[in-house]
Formats: sequence, structure tokens, C-alpha cells
Amino acid sequence: MERIHRICLLLAALWLPWAGCKKECLDEIPTAETVLQTPDGYQLSVLHDPITLVLSDADGVELTRSVALRFGAVDELDDEYNYDPYLFYQEDFPDAVWGPVGLEWVDALRVTGETDEGEGALFAVELEQDLTAELWVEPHSEGIFVLEWRGLQGAAAAYTVVRFDAPPEDGYYGTGERFDAVEHSGTIRAMQFEMVPRMAAVNNEAHVPVPLLVSSAGWGLFAEDPHPMIFDIGASDESVLSVELGHTQLRFALMGSADPLSIVEQYTTLTAQPKMPPRWAFAPIQWRNEVTGQEMILQDAVDCRAAQVPTGAIWVDRPWQGHYMSFIHDEGMFPDPAEMVDTLHEQGFRYAAWSAPYLEEEDPEYATAEAGGYFAGGAGPYVFQDFGKLMDLSHPDAQAMWQERVAMALDDGIEGWKLDYAEDVQLGLGEFRLDFQFANGEDERTMHHRYSLYYHQAYSEPLGEEAFILGRTGTYGGQQWCSVIWPGDLCSDFRFFGDDDGEVIHVGGLPSALRAGVGLAASGYPLFASDIGGFRHNRPTSEVLVRWAEMAALLPIMQYGGGGSNHNPWDFEDQGEYTYDEQTLELFRRYADLHIQLFPYFYALTLQAHETGYPVIQAWGLAFPDDGRHPQDAFLSGEALLVAPLDHGGDSRSVPIPPGEWVDWWTGESVTGPQDLEVSAPLGTLPLYQRAGSIVPMIREGVQTLSPVSDPGVDSYDEEPGRVWGRAVPLDSAGTVLFALHDGGQLALSTNSSSSGAQGPVSLQFELGDEMAGLRLMVHRPGGGGALHSGGGPLEEAATLQDLDSCDACWFREDGSPWLWVAVDPSQGDVDLTME
Repeated sequence: MERIHRICLLLAALWLPWAGCKKECLDEIPTAETVLQTPDGYQLSVLHDPITLVLSDADGVELTRSVALRFGAVDELDDEYNYDPYLFYQEDFPDAVWGPVGLEWVDALRVTGETDEGEGALFAVELEQDLTAELWVEPHSEGIFVLEWRGLQGAAAAYTVVRFDAPPEDGYYGTGERFDAVEHSGTIRAMQFEMVPRMAAVNNEAHVPVPLLVSSAGWGLFAEDPHPMIFDIGASDESVLSVELGHTQLRFALMGSADPLSIVEQYTTLTAQPKMPPRWAFAPIQWRNEVTGQEMILQDAVDCRAAQVPTGAIWVDRPWQGHYMSFIHDEGMFPDPAEMVDTLHEQGFRYAAWSAPYLEEEDPEYATAEAGGYFAGGAGPYVFQDFGKLMDLSHPDAQAMWQERVAMALDDGIEGWKLDYAEDVQLGLGEFRLDFQFANGEDERTMHHRYSLYYHQAYSEPLGEEAFILGRTGTYGGQQWCSVIWPGDLCSDFRFFGDDDGEVIHVGGLPSALRAGVGLAASGYPLFASDIGGFRHNRPTSEVLVRWAEMAALLPIMQYGGGGSNHNPWDFEDQGEYTYDEQTLELFRRYADLHIQLFPYFYALTLQAHETGYPVIQAWGLAFPDDGRHPQDAFLSGEALLVAPLDHGGDSRSVPIPPGEWVDWWTGESVTGPQDLEVSAPLGTLPLYQRAGSIVPMIREGVQTLSPVSDPGVDSYDEEPGRVWGRAVPLDSAGTVLFALHDGGQLALSTNSSSSGAQGPVSLQFELGDEMAGLRLMVHRPGGGGALHSGGGPLEEAATLQDLDSCDACWFREDGSPWLWVAVDPSQGDVDLTME
């Protein structure tokens, strides 16, 4: 740690009288400060008087500074009071007067003392009204500082508040799953459920709040506290970010990076690395609501394969158990579950099931659980659902009992879980606490979302390192247990979050799914999968189903199913305006095919996210922080693919093209940004662009599953990986792009400059990995020569595209096409080609 002490007030006092400077000049003279530094040179300056925190990068460029550090002081804390700072912002109760009796806001004034504490510094701080507090600061690792306000002396702190500069021209991302926006300027984000009487769910739908904010200006703030909290992101003051906590002290981190997306990576180093799902989860997953039993599941499997919709797993929704959470298949519905699972495996399907954390009174272990204190206690618990009592999974014995049941279900053939509900633990009704009690000594004030950590742990640990957990709830750190977030029951249409029909305020459909998934990716949860077509209201129309599939196909995990009426695209039953036909199936299949073909791209990027925390899905405004645009309805899938779904329906939209050159996925046409490009997009055509200077590896066409099969009619990647397919778009200037494949192979594409400075020859190198053998790659080479050379000799030109499948080493180009196809047999070993 480097610490610099500068005392300037004394010098100013000696010099200013002789200089004839007015008193106002004192405001311009730097006050005493302490500077702490991370190993990579980021600095946090603690100015002493007035106390101010300034975060700067390694070049000394200021990223943000605090504008207020304050406490909400009371004479004595009331244990019955709900110290939820969101109550101060409740618009649904405009006439209510919120706040505890005797509340007074006191600001921090100045540093009065400093001592070393480990690798950091502890500051004594004077506040208004002769109160004092302590501030601890420590450089944590590259670009990260950890700070902690350590309460008040002389009064009780009901609230702790920190405020920082947040210029409105910057974009602000993170905060977890939000259905209305990806970029949050001008909003107030509660980190807990709040009552909204006219919402469809009677709350604000805060299923996965994460107290992380990422600025496009290259800094972030993570408030590491589970107590009630709000982020006021320029709502009260457009240029100020305010973090307000209903607790006596606040631990938080300030982070800086030249790449704003790396701030998500820094956040995971402070919390947990994301869980890696099993390989089979990267194929589309099917389900339907309220199955009637074994026969329906097996029929769906048969119909799916007959329709040739690539699918790697089926999960069964409730009811499937003898009684809720018995973890045993109902004998009447499932006469032979072992045979069912064997049949599914033969066809290349994995099998998962729905669950929730409740125990019914008829359960044989109910009395044991009650006597052992395995249920959430206190005066507050009340059941939102009718499944039984809420298990207190913070109780070690209750956790062990639940894990035994999960392990028993795994022995019965279940290979993954969809975890529903667990949203009973809420803060209160207005100012009054609900008063939950848990075995770990906590109550609803911290367990309102920490409960999900214990819940997901109970299912994740028995599954091992790679667990398919499709969860609905979460909070910071929950990414270590929950591999995929599912957003709950969205509308089956194009409604936006907050749409008001006069009777109810809706949660929204496809627009909500898009925003939730991209927002979670900027909050440490890299994987998201909504129900394609939604759940609430009617069956989705063919347009809604296809547009939703277009978007979902470009996410690493894709699941389709539905509410009361199934969403299977092969079901052509006459349902009026909700009837599907051959075109529906064909277009849906197109995107299911694209999704499974992108397996090596998504799997490699997800492995990176698992190891580092770097997001797979990238918010547009964080991927291009210098551009100044912050679109809510476009995102990057990996670094290579720009995705602009038609979440509003219609057949055209404006696509925000980022800086640089991009290539239309379907036509090969090049476009250059920055610009807003109006494009035609008829149903079945997703606006999709590949970045110049990128490689997108794929698997061959026709694959139906990533899992082993014994049915010879089912094409499985596991049985025959085949050649690496994919698309490569060279850089438009000299340079090399790489993509490391999940099987240890590698693709490299190098562009050389000609004597005139224009794009010259392109070199392609391919190293074989452990699985995929050979190469069949499309290279974007409009106007380039057709000759390819390997080892000094020309490659054979194929007569047709189909000939690429059998040639040892050849190339092909259709007349007028910007794409040049290259195919190399695995017998040729590693590849080193030059395209003139």
C-alpha cells in the first residue's frame, strides 16, 4: 500500500495573506488527504476536511467522488420497526408519513484521526451534532477498494447513506433482475420485495436483487449487506447515485476498470464464481405445465424428435410427486419412472424436475421436522402458497434432511432442478416487521433474499460441480449455487413491464425477458432462460412464440414450454388466433438449430464466465462505453454477435450498430457504425450481426442433442462431434483474432496488410482438440481471391457446397457470395492456410 500525506492548509494560511487572496480561495486549496493504491495503480483518496472519497484510475483520472456520507440517527432502535429505506419513496401510499420517531439526518464532516489497520487505514470521523463514527478503507486487489462505515458513537444509526457523483450522460447497469430496463438512470431500485397493490404479483417483482452498480465510465459500487436497501440512481438528483441502507453500518466496495464489463468480473472475486451447468443444458430444454404423467412426457419426447426440434432435456413441472416435496414420483401418474428415464436417455434427453422448499403435514417426516425446529419460526411466517410449511434450510439438520431427499431423487433418475417460489420471507407491512426467525440467528431483515442461498445450496451440492439449477430467486453470491435464472411467470405477449390495463399492472412479456436477462448478466449471473412464449394469460401467438425463440436462441441456455396451454411448436391443434402451423414449427426449428449449433461458442464463453466472472451476455452500453448510446433492446452475445430482437413485434426496427465493421449474419452484407440502421426483419429473421475481427465456432447441422443416445435415429454430438463449423470475419486491418475451443483446440485468423495498406492475404490456423475433428469454416472475404494455399500448394476447389463434407482439403464459393468456405479433413492434422 502506498500512502501519501499532504498538509496544505498551514501553507495556505501562511501564504494567502501576502498574496492578497480573498477568503474564497481557501476552497480551491487541497486539504489534507490520504491516498491508498491498488497493485495496478488505481487510487482512492480520502480527503480529510470535508471528508470526501475520490476514486481515480492509474493515470490519475477521477472516476467518481462522494458527495455525502451520512447516517439516519435515532435515540434508540425499535426492534418492531421495519427500517426499510424504500418506505421513504413509496408512491403507492402518497399520504403516508414514513420514518421512525425522532429520526435526524447527520452528515459526516471531517477526519479527526487515522491509524493503520492491517493493509488499510481506520479513520475517526466527526459528524454533525457532536457525533462520531469510523471509516475503514483497504485496497483489496486490482482495481478494488473495500470500505466500511462502522456505525455511530453517541446515537443509534437506523440508516446509513453514501452518495457519489453519477453524471447523467453516463450509463448505469447491474442491480440484478429488472424487467423494465437494462440501464437504470432515473430509477429507484429496491433490493427487496416491496408491496405494489395493483401489480399482478402484488409486489415489485424483485426476485433477484443484486446491490451492484456498474457505470459505463469505468467504475462500480457493490454494497455488501443483506439488510433493506435502495439504490437511487439519479431519481432524486439526476447527477447523484445514492445507496441507502436500513442498518447501522455499511460495507461496500468501489471498483475501477478500463473495461466496464470487467467490473462484473471484479464483483465475482468479492462474492463467488458462477456455477457451471452440465453440458447437456446447452441444448434446448422442453417442459409443459401441469403434466398428466409418464405417458405425456414420453409422447412429448416422441413428438419432439419427429418434429426435429433439437432438444437435450425435458423437465417435469408439478404435480409429479405423491405429495408436494416428497421427492417420490406419484405411482398413479408414473407407474415406472425408471423405465421412463431409460427411454428418455435412449433418445438423448436428460430429465429434471420442479421443486419448492415446503413440507406438507401428511409427510412422514413432518412431525420430526416440527419437533426439530426445521420450519421458519417467529410471528411473521405465513404461506404464500398451499404447498406446506416453509423449511428453515439454515438449520443444519433441516439442510441435511433436504439434501438426503434430493440425493434420493437423483437415484430415481432426476438430473437437475427447477426451483420455484421461496419468496415468503418478506420484510413487513409498511412500518411493521413480519418477524421471521431462523436457526442461524437471522430474521427477515437479512434472510429476505439470503434464504435463496440456503435453498439452492440444498439442491446444488448433491449434484456436484456441474449442476443444472434453474432458479427463480437469488441475491449477491447466489451465482455459486444457481446456474441459471428463470424470471418466473411472464406475460405471453409483447407487453412491457408496468403496462396498465386499468385492472392490473402487468409484469410484461418478451420485453421483460430481454431486459431481465441482459441486466442479470451485468450483475454476476451469466445464464438466464425465460419460458419461450411466457406463461400468463393465453397461449402465445405464433408471432410471439417465434420472436421469443429468436431472442432466446442467442442466449447460452434456451428453454421452451408454457402455461395452461402448452407452447410446443409442433402442436397444430386449432386454438383460434393461437393456432400453430408448419411455418411456426419451421421458424421455431430454425432458431433451435442455430442455438445448438452455437454450443462450442456458448460453452467456451460460459467456462470463461465460470472461471473469471466475465459476462457472456453484454449490455450494449457497457460493451461500447465511449459511444454514449444506451439501448435497452439490443445486446452482445459474447463479444462477436450483436443481437437486436423485435421484442415489440412488427417487421422492422432500428438497430444500434456499434463502432466498427459488422456483418449481417444472413446476407453477409457489411455495415459500419456507429449508426442507427433501420432494417427490415420479417418474422423468422432476427437482426443479427457479427463483429469484424471475430470467430464464432459452431457444430455441424442436424444435431438433435448433446447427450449420449442409443436410438440410431437421433443425431447426437456426443456420439459424433464431427468437424468444427463456424464463421470467421477477418479484421479489416493487420492483426490476429483467436478463439480457444472448449475441447482444447484453437482457431486463429490473421490479416496482413498489402503494400497499399488495404487488407491483404488472410491466414487461418486450426489446432485440433480432443473432440471436434477437422474444419468447415465460412470466412467473410468479399471480393477476395479464391485461391487458398497450404504448405506452399493450392487447395482444391470443390464443385458444390455438398462436396465440402467429403473432401480432404478444399474450398468453395458460390457466385456473388461474400463467404468463402474452407473444409479440411482431420487426417490433415493442424491447419495453416493462406487466402490470397
